[in-house]
Amino acid sequence: MTMIERAAPVLLFVTMLSACGGGQTPVPVPEEQEPPATAVTIWTDKTELFMEYPPLVAGQEASFHIHLTDLSTFAPLREGKVVVRFEGEQIDRFEVDGPSTPGIFNVTLTVPPARRYQIAVELHSAQLEDELRVGPVTVYPDQEAALASPGASEEGATSFLKEQQWTLEFATMTVGAEARRQVVTVPATVQPRVGGSAEVRAPASGRISGGSGRAVGTPVALDSTLVELLVRNDRLGEAPVLKLELSQAETAFRLAQEDLARIERLSSAGAVPQRRLAEATAAHETAAARVE
Repeated sequence: MTMIERAAPVLLFVTMLSACGGGQTPVPVPEEQEPPATAVTIWTDKTELFMEYPPLVAGQEASFHIHLTDLSTFAPLREGKVVVRFEGEQIDRFEVDGPSTPGIFNVTLTVPPARRYQIAVELHSAQLEDELRVGPVTVYPDQEAALASPGASEEGATSFLKEQQWTLEFATMTVGAEARRQVVTVPATVQPRVGGSAEVRAPASGRISGGSGRAVGTPVALDSTLVELLVRNDRLGEAPVLKLELSQAETAFRLAQEDLARIERLSSAGAVPQRRLAEATAAHETAAARVE
């Protein structure tokens, strides 16, 4: 085989790869990442400020979108001058003479050199004069450093824009920590769950004596004494008559007991109906109660 013959398969394979590669879709170039904006809300006793601004890069232009609410009416501020003040080694002031729309003041500025600043917002209007201390901010030396900075997380937040609030009868206030009473007394009716109560009727007239001292809702065991009933007997002076009645009751109880034993034997042999056994049992219980 000659050199030309050995090279032919290789040339064919390269040609095939070129043909297949002609239809590939170009890889998209990722868009430049935008750092998240910072949002802050603060209050004084006169004004509410909501402000958004991008990460601050030295020498670049940045826009501060400032929303101002008059807390005496909770309406947007419709006129006045707003000043954004950067306090560092020196004080840089950037201002706008009025709102672009009611309540919204857009202050566009050239960001001062990279370092930490304290920011304050001044408000000068015919309605009120106020100063709102926003707090510390960082100016970054370049865009890469701004992108690397941690952004504020809004996970779980609910958005309710000031533009929406201003159209409603809506007010806001700061939330503070303070002591609250742990117990609140209110009128109420407590009812047990279905089947969770039982009514105990006294077998005779009398009065409740003592008791177990248990609080309502305390669990009790079977055969526990809940209360004691002192029976009132208006015939205490009739001792001979009462003794005779007791003797009669004991005789009736003995007869009922004997009758019940006889009926139980007959019932077990199938000689009497169950109704007869039930009647004998009831008569026995009545006689026993009369003796007691």
